[in-house]
Amino acid sequence: MLALLICNYNKDIGQLLAEIHTEICAFDLSVEVLIGEDCPDSTFNEINRMNCKKYGFNYIINPYNLGRAKNRNQLASIANKPNLVFIDGDARYVNPKFLTNYSIYSNQSFEIIVGGVSYNFDRPTDKNLILHWTYGRERESQTGSSGNFHSFNFMIKKEIFARLKFSEAFAGYGYEDTEFASRAMLDGFSLKYIDNPLFHYGLNRADIFIQNQINAIANLYYWAESSEIPLENKIVKINNYLKRLKLNRIVAVGIKSLQILLEKQLKSKNPILFFLDLLKLKTYIELDCKNQFTV
Repeated sequence: MLALLICNYNKDIGQLLAEIHTEICAFDLSVEVLIGEDCPDSTFNEINRMNCKKYGFNYIINPYNLGRAKNRNQLASIANKPNLVFIDGDARYVNPKFLTNYSIYSNQSFEIIVGGVSYNFDRPTDKNLILHWTYGRERESQTGSSGNFHSFNFMIKKEIFARLKFSEAFAGYGYEDTEFASRAMLDGFSLKYIDNPLFHYGLNRADIFIQNQINAIANLYYWAESSEIPLENKIVKINNYLKRLKLNRIVAVGIKSLQILLEKQLKSKNPILFFLDLLKLKTYIELDCKNQFTV
């Protein structure tokens, strides 16, 4: 009844595949497993392919980088089961009944079930990984609204997903999952959060994580400008408030003057996430000012 769709990018997924196979065999589950590898020249592709062959899973190497949204949409179109479970390749099991817990809902009239993400493993010894770990524990592990929906781990009926899909208008990293959840709720579909998390072990170094967060602001700005409904996003709201007061440019310049110090602190052993929010706000204001200037 379940199709497990794993979106991977340049990761060795051997341990995850072994955990999935162990559960399927232990509980005699009927699960179709599809992996979409979005890094065609990954050094892990051969070992991933061999592991998938061993377990009877379908490993699909995309001919070029499709992006997060298109990769997920493609896997969903290929799947033959009525219930789709999406996870990412850098996931690990929290408990041995991950798919079993989802299967309980497979014959029910659910719409979207969110299992959640967990960072409840030991603090990294590598200082460069602490920022992502801290962000995950304080921000991504929180659930309960569309703003905290993450495509890292959720289940949806295939017929509903075919109506929604992930927007392929988003370029690169960021906010395509939040936008997906917002559209789902606007269309009348409910999100049910259950205690069925996966560990997220794919921690990025602080410099990469900061850059990814800043790059994602371009998607947030695109979404805010193209949406007919006001976004429930604090960065958008603060920018609009500052713009009404004609303080937006001053605030952006002030944050920029401190950027080196803010980034240094975020790369420390005790990062303060508020400083990351400031960098994201500065980027959003700059994009908005640039757009206003060119219009």
